[in-house]
Amino acid sequence: MRHWRERIRQNNVGHALASAEATMNALPPSSPCGSSTQDRGNSSPPESSPRILILIPAYNAGSELDALLAQVANYHPKSHILVVDDGSTTTSYETIKASGFNVRRFPHAGKGAALQHGFQEAISHGYDWVITMDADGQHAPEDLPRFFELIRQGSLPDIILGSRLGDVRTMPHLRRLSNFLCTTIIRWTTRQPVIDSQSGYRAIRTTVLQNVRLNTSGFETEIELLLKAARQGFRIGSVPVRTIYVDVPSHIKRARDTYGFIRIVVRHLLHLDD
Repeated sequence: MRHWRERIRQNNVGHALASAEATMNALPPSSPCGSSTQDRGNSSPPESSPRILILIPAYNAGSELDALLAQVANYHPKSHILVVDDGSTTTSYETIKASGFNVRRFPHAGKGAALQHGFQEAISHGYDWVITMDADGQHAPEDLPRFFELIRQGSLPDIILGSRLGDVRTMPHLRRLSNFLCTTIIRWTTRQPVIDSQSGYRAIRTTVLQNVRLNTSGFETEIELLLKAARQGFRIGSVPVRTIYVDVPSHIKRARDTYGFIRIVVRHLLHLDD
């Protein structure tokens, strides 16, 4: 146990911080990045600012999603925040929609399918970037300005992963080990400085989404995107984000999703995923 903890600390954490430092919106017409209903009256960004959609896939999400949206709206206009409902049975999200947020509903098909619905919305409405966040409250809206700042800089990676490995004290031990093994394999396979491959908190340039064809519909879609984007020459970078774990039931099925990950990697290596 002590051995792999030390390897995580040496191989991932230090590299994460070094890499992050080095690389350091029917939707209406998109708004400039990072502008909110609170700050647009003071200093509006130039018209050329990148346009960003915040995408939140959700399945039977509860009060944690309400809390998340209330906070995200402090950093980005509601009209450019999209919740994609993956066939929920316990909520209709009507209250969320009535509050001014965009909601799209589809039959249950998996997180990857929900993400792909959102990606198509972003592309068809002319957004430059998509920032994805999980609905369970494990992604801190306070970290959104980190993504906004990197996007504003212009010369940067095409995918920015939110790396939680700067502080892994609250990350469950098995999750930490799984993340280390998965990230090591993805880094070796892509030959890119991938730091936290399992992070769903990420910014993706829509050019990537226009060029990468995704074939999966579950949690493995996020890995598939990294592998295929890297193969096409898109760049992957990272930015440090907070590590938050909340007492909310996970929809991840360990055996099934581990098999899905292995299958994606093997098919990628054998060039069977195109």
